[in-house]
Amino acid sequence: MFRAKYIVYGLFLSLVVVLTACTPRSLREAQTVVTEADSVWRGGQMYGIDYGDSVTLAEAYQRLDRAQTIFPDEFAHSCYHYGRLLRKKDNPVEAMQTFLNATHTRTRDYHILGRVYSNMGSICHLAGEYNLSYEMCEQSADMFLKNGDTINYYYALNDMAFELAEQGDIQYTNLLLDSIQKFNDQGIISKSLETRALLYLRCEQYEKAIQTIDSMLSNGIYDLFYILMKAQAFEHLNKMDSAISYAHLIIQSTSNNRFLIPAYYILLHDNNTLTHDSILSLTYKRADAQKEWAVQNGYYANAVLLLQQDLNKKYDWSWIYTSCATIFILGILALVYLRRRRRQHQLLSQQVEDLENKNQELMQEHTTYKNNLVAQLEQNCRVISESKDFPDNLNWKEFEVMCKTVDANFNMLASKLSHIGTLNETEIRLCILVFFDLDRNQISDVLPYAKNGVGKLKYRVAQKLGVEGKNLRKNLIHIAINERIDH
Repeated sequence: MFRAKYIVYGLFLSLVVVLTACTPRSLREAQTVVTEADSVWRGGQMYGIDYGDSVTLAEAYQRLDRAQTIFPDEFAHSCYHYGRLLRKKDNPVEAMQTFLNATHTRTRDYHILGRVYSNMGSICHLAGEYNLSYEMCEQSADMFLKNGDTINYYYALNDMAFELAEQGDIQYTNLLLDSIQKFNDQGIISKSLETRALLYLRCEQYEKAIQTIDSMLSNGIYDLFYILMKAQAFEHLNKMDSAISYAHLIIQSTSNNRFLIPAYYILLHDNNTLTHDSILSLTYKRADAQKEWAVQNGYYANAVLLLQQDLNKKYDWSWIYTSCATIFILGILALVYLRRRRRQHQLLSQQVEDLENKNQELMQEHTTYKNNLVAQLEQNCRVISESKDFPDNLNWKEFEVMCKTVDANFNMLASKLSHIGTLNETEIRLCILVFFDLDRNQISDVLPYAKNGVGKLKYRVAQKLGVEGKNLRKNLIHIAINERIDH
């Protein structure tokens, strides 16, 4: 009763603050700006650059920020558009903060959240934080998957593979690229070739990198990044004339220091025909580019620091819990005193004793029920897993049907795993096989998955569930009976 009263009172105060801070007219204007920004964005342009005014967009973002409790979707959209504008204006720190604000809204517009996480991953990539960029791309993929946006989901998978390729992770990059190849979309397949070319380059397979890039260029897919990779591949193959030729092409085509610095390096170290004056000129140009890039990279590093602080932030709610508990206890004590003060102490003691005995009985009943439930689950595991047609008896090939079968026999386990929100389909399948107490070889045969890949996958799933790998099955059993354990 008291809690409901305070909640209503809090909502009333929030509504008053919002209505006094932003008039209905100003909010309508802000919503109109966001609608226009969405329309311009769908047309392939940017609000504040190609259309509209950046100040207008900033004002709309600020107004909706004060009213985000009432308009979470509109605020999330304003964060996305304003964050992109800030990135365009070389302000990655403010852009990152704006994107973070979008992730803290109550919006269920998973498409816009997917775009937001993708931009955050791009900023991390430019800062050289490839692991963190991978995590943001993974979040983006999850958002697109929740939205049913298959095409953008596979583009996000390619972004994840790109970050792994940047780190030379051959196994997992190829796993993601193989899954992307199964989706018959030419745009996605063409984009995945860029990732494959980068993987070849990082793994010193330079001939394959050049062949892959040439296949993209022959199909009319052009990007200056491809030219840079090709120049670097030729340099490692000691084909200096080709490397120098592509380096010149880069210098003539862009002012982006990310491309100029490696291009100047190739010209300085691989061209034996340079005069003394040419060497000095290139050295000064490269030094200037490195100085400018160091400043810009510092901005990206600060933006990543904002993200890391947000991810590691732990809100201290203990004072609220303590206050509420204190008020509640004092209220109960006062009520008991007023109602019971005329009763005898012996009667009160007897009531307390009876209550404790009843609690013990309830605890014993609960323990017995839990043990019986665990025993029943274990028996069901043995019956199903030892069957000759396992895992077909679970309808293994049909994921949704399989989940229903598992739910029916194991206390809604599949649904509980799905509701955790961080596990994808493959990880849920692994959990079910671990729940059946299959060893690594058996799991590898069923998924199918490489044996060493099973271990890594199991480790990643255990991390997501907050337990050690050796306790994964024990934790899954407790999830099935609606309990969790510490690792």
